[in-house]
Amino acid sequence: MAEISRFFGIVLSLFYDEHGPPHFHVRYAGHQASVTLDGKLLAGAMPSPQMRMVRAWLRKHREEIEEGWQTMRLGGKPGKIAPLRTRGEAKSSRDPAHERLVRGPKPYPAIRIVEWIEGNKVRLFFSTGEVKEMKLPSVRSARRARIVDGGLGLDPGDGFELSAPRLYGMRGRFVR
Repeated sequence: MAEISRFFGIVLSLFYDEHGPPHFHVRYAGHQASVTLDGKLLAGAMPSPQMRMVRAWLRKHREEIEEGWQTMRLGGKPGKIAPLRTRGEAKSSRDPAHERLVRGPKPYPAIRIVEWIEGNKVRLFFSTGEVKEMKLPSVRSARRARIVDGGLGLDPGDGFELSAPRLYGMRGRFVR
């Protein structure tokens, strides 16, 4: 597997031994999906807002991902592809779907520190100064939990990511 891009907690990858129509794999907060180079969902499921972001990214980088797919099929390793643009860069974009993505509601605070308490229970320190204790869903042990994407996500150590907005909005106890 080769990770080709990562943004807003979404991880995009190509697999070396794949067959069928050209496609890439998307992971986000426990969701997994395969997406064709036309932006169609081939398998799996993905929340609508993240799928819109993936499609906006695909519109910008389709040629690069096609090159990566061909490189991979010939036995090479595809290169990294730039992530979806930031809010500041989007102001000059003419893509209305992308404009809606980056201009939406204010972003949730980023995760600055994660402390393991026990089992699947963690203490999260957000960029706003708030601290939240919570149990991570679908995780046996969060002992190896780490912050990813500059605080936009959390990898509990099980190979999938939970986004900061999802964690901020989940049940838990704010302690500060």
